[in-house]
Formats: sequence, C-alpha cells, structure tokens
Amino acid sequence: MRLLLNKYFTGKQDALPKLMPKEEWDILSDILIAHKEPNLSLFLPNQWLTSIDISWLGPTLLALPKALQEVYASAFPNELGQALGQKAPVDATPLALSPQVKEFLLSLLFKLWKEKEVKPKELIPTWELSPLLKLSRPELFEIVDLLAMYDLVEEMRHIVDKRLIQAIVQHLTPAQNHYLRLLLRQKSSHKPSPLSVKELLKEGKKFPQILHKFGLQRFALALSGANDDFLWHILHTFDINRAKFLMSQIQKDEVANQTPLAQMQVQHIIQFLKTEPKTEPTT
Repeated sequence: MRLLLNKYFTGKQDALPKLMPKEEWDILSDILIAHKEPNLSLFLPNQWLTSIDISWLGPTLLALPKALQEVYASAFPNELGQALGQKAPVDATPLALSPQVKEFLLSLLFKLWKEKEVKPKELIPTWELSPLLKLSRPELFEIVDLLAMYDLVEEMRHIVDKRLIQAIVQHLTPAQNHYLRLLLRQKSSHKPSPLSVKELLKEGKKFPQILHKFGLQRFALALSGANDDFLWHILHTFDINRAKFLMSQIQKDEVANQTPLAQMQVQHIIQFLKTEPKTEPTT
C-alpha cells in the first residue's frame, strides 16, 4: 500500500488520514519507504531463481517425484541441474515449454520451498554493510578470503624465516598478497590470532580453505546483530554449506568491540576491491 501511494497518490499527505480507517493509517504511517515501484512487492519467478544460490533448492527438488525432477532438470538445465546433482551439458537446450508453464513450475517450486517471506533488498533499511546486498557470490567469497588476512597478519609480523614466508605467499591469491602487504604496513591494533601458520601449512593444499574458514568466522562477527531480512539475503547468496556455518557463528546481538571492528574491516575491503583487479576467489 505504501508503494502504491508513493507512486500514484498525488494529493497532500495530510489528506490520507481522512481517507483511511484510523487503524490502517496508524500502521501505514509507521512505514517509511521512499521507493515508488510497487512491483518490488511482487514475486517474480525468474528473478527469484537468480537471487539465491541454487544449492538451497537441492533438498526441495530431491524430495519431488522422479518424473517431476526430470521436468525441472530439462526445463532449467543450467539453473537447477546442479541442485539435482547433475552437470548440465555445455550445449544443453532447455525443454521447450511456454513462458507460462515455466513460470508455473518456478512458482510451484517456490511454494514447496517453504522459506519465510522477506523484504526485497531495495526495501531493507540502509546501514553500514548495505553495499553487500549488491555483491555476487564470488565477490562475497573474495571479501571473506581477504578478511582472513587480518588473522594471518598478526602471525606474519613475527615470522623471520624467509622460506616460511615464501611458503605462505605461494598459497595466497594476488589480491590476498596485496592486502596482506597493506596490513603489514599498518600499526598492529588487534589481539594475537589463534592461527598457527606452521601447523596449518602442513595441510598443504587445504591451507587456503582453512584461511577461508577464518574469514567466514570474521565475516560472521561483522554480521552479528544485523537485520533478519538483510541476513537472509546475504546467507542465501552463499551456498547452503557455507551459510549453515555462518549461521552457527552469527550472534543475535553485536559482539562488544569485535563486531564494530569486523564491520570496519569489511568496509575497508569493499573500498580496496574497487581498485584491485579481479582475481579468482576460493571455491
């Protein structure tokens, strides 16, 4: 109703209380939204499908009868094949269905998915980490990977063995190396990290994944106390496994001293990435 009034009501705002029942106006007057696009409140199947990581749909799709799974995999081979544990062929051609039938199939899937209704990204109150809502999954991954440098830098300050330093550098992306050098030039203001580089390097190729987990923990600190709708959108941009880990780490309220610091680190990384050439994130 607020969106409709913003777009189509041309009279004076003080006339609205006289045109509506008091109880409805009392509710409406508390909704402060500047947007003028009523379609933001509509469910658009194709937009919904691209707004979440496809892994979230796996359990729902796999619970369907086999014949219906095949219909979804054929109608949306690139989008839903992965969620069904299938790899779509490079030349996969979607099942020839009318737009109306495809819309029906997606609407049915959304209904079966049974997720709670949340506000569109555009209607979520703006705050310090709002820019995260505009980022893709690979971009969020890169932020997580760079957050891990805050854990790594404190131990790097005390390493004098050049061979060990070289071994660490070889496991980092160009962006991580660049960001780590920036942090090393700054005065230390953080508590020592529990990160034990020598021990973690024994894991070999798993070292980047271990760093990624440290980054996820720091990202969860930044998200602690955030708006529920904001969290829903961020978590559903990640794959379901990472999202579950984040949910286990995110606190209902801000963590004193730690959450504001982590939020500042995320903001700094967002600014850094605006000038840093794109690199391949952790997979």
